[in-house]
Amino acid sequence: MTDNPWQGKRVMITGVCGTVGGELLRQILALDVAEVVGIDVNEAEIYYLRQRMPENVHHYVCNVRDRDRLFLRAEGAQIIMHAAAYKNAPVCEDSPYETVQNNIIGTQTVSNLANEYGVSRFLMISTDKAVRPASVYGAGKRISELQLVQLSRNSATVFVTVRFGN
Repeated sequence: MTDNPWQGKRVMITGVCGTVGGELLRQILALDVAEVVGIDVNEAEIYYLRQRMPENVHHYVCNVRDRDRLFLRAEGAQIIMHAAAYKNAPVCEDSPYETVQNNIIGTQTVSNLANEYGVSRFLMISTDKAVRPASVYGAGKRISELQLVQLSRNSATVFVTVRFGN
């Protein structure tokens, strides 16, 4: 019996090239996981990550909205940590369509796959701006949180949201 519930697990991290996803990766590697699959749209950063990561870490260029590509990468994942999101509030205000597509539709796509695969745990990184949303970013994150609540009602997957704040 081990005291480490992460030991031997296959973990998928979306947004692995961002500040939050990158930190999740660093923390998880210390937990003796079997494999980490990192997903991001930033091809250049994926290249640099590949240069300095151990053999059990695999990085792929993939958009969280692309269900078919995610399907290929998520298979066998036991834990999904979803950090992929547009987070710069002023940019999100100027690009509401792209923000909704990435932050809401992307979360829906990843969480639906987690549910279909029977992933044991799904963690979404959210924001304090989802409390009383006054921006596209905050509203999108709040909608995503509510999607996870709804999905969790009939799922074996445990869906968890963590709100980061300034």
